[in-house]
Amino acid sequence: MYKIVVSSIIIVSVFIFTTSFFQKYDLPKSIARGKQVYANNCMNCHMDDGNGTPDIFPPLDKADYLKKM
Repeated sequence: MYKIVVSSIIIVSVFIFTTSFFQKYDLPKSIARGKQVYANNCMNCHMDDGNGTPDIFPPLDKADYLKKM
């Protein structure tokens, strides 16, 4: 009984890992989602172009701390 349970857990784990690991990456969908996240959370302060508001909100466009990521 123990061997059956362990074997079942291993089989299910391998199946879950391989299906999630080999999923196709959809770049256009990811870019669209990123644009939506920026529009919902960042654009109000950092503006549409990412330049921010002088002396209030820092620019994101060409920021040194973002280049290090």
